[in-house]
Amino acid sequence: MLAHARNTALLALLVIPAGYAQTPADQQVQPSKPGRIVSTLVIGTAEPVAADIDAQGDTLPDGPPATPEVSLTPDELDRLVAELGSSDYQTRLEATRTLAGLSTELIDGLAGVYASSDDLEVKLRLREIVERRFMWDHLLGRHGFLGIQMSRPLPTADLGALLAPGAEAVLVTRILPGQAAEMAGVRTKDLIFELNGEPIAASLDLQGFGQQISSAGAGGVVRLSILRGKQRLDLEVQLRHRVREHYWSPPYRDQPQPYWDRLVAAARGFERYWRVHFLAPCGETSASEPRGRE
Repeated sequence: MLAHARNTALLALLVIPAGYAQTPADQQVQPSKPGRIVSTLVIGTAEPVAADIDAQGDTLPDGPPATPEVSLTPDELDRLVAELGSSDYQTRLEATRTLAGLSTELIDGLAGVYASSDDLEVKLRLREIVERRFMWDHLLGRHGFLGIQMSRPLPTADLGALLAPGAEAVLVTRILPGQAAEMAGVRTKDLIFELNGEPIAASLDLQGFGQQISSAGAGGVVRLSILRGKQRLDLEVQLRHRVREHYWSPPYRDQPQPYWDRLVAAARGFERYWRVHFLAPCGETSASEPRGRE
């Protein structure tokens, strides 16, 4: 219980994006103060709020880096960093998004910029940018996500005629809005009986099926053979990434190898990386790190 509480606190401070408030589902979400990045949050249902009073939504949502990655001259980099502390919200937002498109190598190089800045808003936005890329490279971008909930189906004659000996099917019980399955046309009550042209082995449990999907990676393409009523369909699905709340929320957190553990491990990895590469060179510690502009 104590370890779980420590992990919850770690995620609340390190993993939740600036511009997001985490509240119980039955409570209203209130915008943050003008000009302040939200940095202390309570884990619950993710609801986007304004990072500034005139803005809607998250300033830097989870997702793949820009393609192609942004390339900047030293003068352009200096200008964009200065704009992170601008009094104009839209200027700050555009600068944040542009810098978030830098390659991993260039983002690593922001340590010197962080050390030389005395603007708390700039420092917080630099941390947000670096944390987003770290989490994508080390967790979110590594795992494909189909966006379904599933169970084992009851046997039927139509399904039995399609299945090879020793094979099984997966019943789609729920489609998560906006995820890969919905985009590809998968529906609830569909029966998935082949993955990439291979029968789904009866010995493979639902978690094993999910791990096969995950191993294809965000952006990977899988082929699903589906029985819909009496109709057979073959769908090509480009996987998306698992959003963070699908690492900590039930039922994902309660599985034998919970996704929660992956999220906690990545958050701890980022904290170590940030402490060594960004705080230590400028003589800061986690305790003395800036918390935002009031």
